[in-house]
Amino acid sequence: SKWFGNVVAVNDVSLQVYPGITGLLGPNGAGKTTLLHMISGLSKLSEGEVTVLGESVRGNQRLYRRIGVMSEHEAVYGFYTGRQFVEFAGRIHGLKPLAPAVDRAIDAVGLTGVQGRQLGTYSRGMRQRMRLAATLVHDPEVLILDEPFNGTDPHQRIEFHDQVRLLAK
Repeated sequence: SKWFGNVVAVNDVSLQVYPGITGLLGPNGAGKTTLLHMISGLSKLSEGEVTVLGESVRGNQRLYRRIGVMSEHEAVYGFYTGRQFVEFAGRIHGLKPLAPAVDRAIDAVGLTGVQGRQLGTYSRGMRQRMRLAATLVHDPEVLILDEPFNGTDPHQRIEFHDQVRLLAK
């Protein structure tokens, strides 16, 4: 459970997620993002426990290296090139050698041809895909994607969906 003062955001949720793709559906304000923040360790629980891959989440640096999180909020620097952005994510995870992991992640989202352009020149959908590459760069076992289709057109949604399905396999 998670509450903010007198506001209950998530109330007594219990679930188990298995390999594959699991989606959370619900109206705005239902607590989906708060639940994902709790699962990924970004938010402290008011009550209860969260484990991922059999380990407690909050403050678990070793586990964070096994999880990829893409939040709904687009936090990118427009002056970075797509490649620099993914390299930055790789350095955060301590990847060595860095270049092969960055190449693999950018190729996985189909943006190899534009990786040298600044993120500020990308469409919203392209930025979403490069954010996914940054989430994938350390080859996580678990992906947590919050509103991954934001800003994508119908064609990009299909491509993004297909990429996620391949990753799930």
